[in-house]
Amino acid sequence: LGFLKGLYPDDAGRIPTHVFNSNTHDWLLRGYTLCPNLNAAVEKFVTSKIVTDKGRQVDSAGGLARAASITKEDPHLPSAFNVFDWFLLSRSGYAGTVRLPPISDDDFTQVASAANWIETQKYAASDIAGQYIAGALLNRFVNESEKMLSGNAAQQYPPARRMIEYSGHYPILLGVLAALQLDGANFGSQEGVKTTIPSWAAALIWELHTGGEVRLFWRQGIDSPIEPIPCDSKGSYSCSIASLKSRLLASGAPASKGDFCSLCGSSSTV
Repeated sequence: LGFLKGLYPDDAGRIPTHVFNSNTHDWLLRGYTLCPNLNAAVEKFVTSKIVTDKGRQVDSAGGLARAASITKEDPHLPSAFNVFDWFLLSRSGYAGTVRLPPISDDDFTQVASAANWIETQKYAASDIAGQYIAGALLNRFVNESEKMLSGNAAQQYPPARRMIEYSGHYPILLGVLAALQLDGANFGSQEGVKTTIPSWAAALIWELHTGGEVRLFWRQGIDSPIEPIPCDSKGSYSCSIASLKSRLLASGAPASKGDFCSLCGSSSTV
């Protein structure tokens, strides 16, 4: 509901949207919660020297520890998102959210900065997140796009399904950037794409053109503009379906549940 409210803030003229619930073991949109090999990669990262050094800076500043003492969360850098999420919700003013004792703007800025750093380092970098988080979803995008280009789009996609929406949490959005290996890409005026946790109603838009080209657009949050981002590490803003498919194949992105389980070292019961 939150995704749809953000996508269509004005009820007038809303596009009909069919919503399907995912199952408990959703390997397509929540595979990052089911992937032992990703967990191992993240654990290796959070115990690395770069995180240890950054953690000392965060501890020295004190804001995260002061905020964590209120939420009763772990006061150190690897748990910064949990603290940030509590205070973000508390400050939002939405009905039903827990209201916490206030912290200073400076402390909240410190908490947000720590959360942004650790979460984007984990989920937006191809050498950690790699294909684990969004490779399968991108394969789905490619497959759906190929169907649209096959010449039978009218039969395969009634008008209500000419636009397909997937809703997930921020790791899946950052994971798309990792799966596309956009670590060194130039995002132009889109500052913070790879260094800031996407906000409410953030969106990645996969725009398919009749010539078989794909263009990507990004919205960082509900109050942010929709702007183009590169679709490859060279900074290209238009990529062919064939090239995207070839890259995903070469990188080992999973195309099925079995592929996902094999890649992640997951149980076959997923």
